[in-house]
Amino acid sequence: MINFLTGNVSEIEGNNVVVDLAGAGIGLSVTVSASALSKLFVGKTCHLLTEFLVREDGWQLYGFESSDERIWFRHLHSISGIGPKTAMATLSVPGVNGVISAISAEDENALITVPGLGKKSAGRIVLELKDKVRFASAKPNKGNDVVAALINLGWSEAVARSALIEIDVTGLDTAEILREALSKLAKQ
Repeated sequence: MINFLTGNVSEIEGNNVVVDLAGAGIGLSVTVSASALSKLFVGKTCHLLTEFLVREDGWQLYGFESSDERIWFRHLHSISGIGPKTAMATLSVPGVNGVISAISAEDENALITVPGLGKKSAGRIVLELKDKVRFASAKPNKGNDVVAALINLGWSEAVARSALIEIDVTGLDTAEILREALSKLAKQ
């Protein structure tokens, strides 16, 4: 719905920023990740990738510095019992690479350092997302080639990477991975 925002930061309070959309007369409140927050300053222009969530208690925009952060936010938020605040905290405390490392090593203890995340939820994250990590660690050169091909075909890098995360690349060559990714993208 709202894929990104570009504007001037007019206010920062905690991990919430107000982005003034120049010329539109609108200031949008965005909850941002720690890595995005570290690069934002009042009065400076920012560019945030966003995730727009509609719930019965309100609408909320979440902002990210990179497409990887947004993809992992979506993965974490898709797990039962992990809300957007916990997903954002998980990305902020260990960071995206820390989350990927913890899941790869099946290290629940690395994840329970996140405020609001207990042993049971950490175990659920490891169990449900270990297959998502498989792509990141297995055959990165093939993955990069496929991402480049998808970008050349007109898809954004974020969309290309999100399509690849869901593909089991074990035993597939680059052409087969590309075929699978195109099939997934055609169904969207």
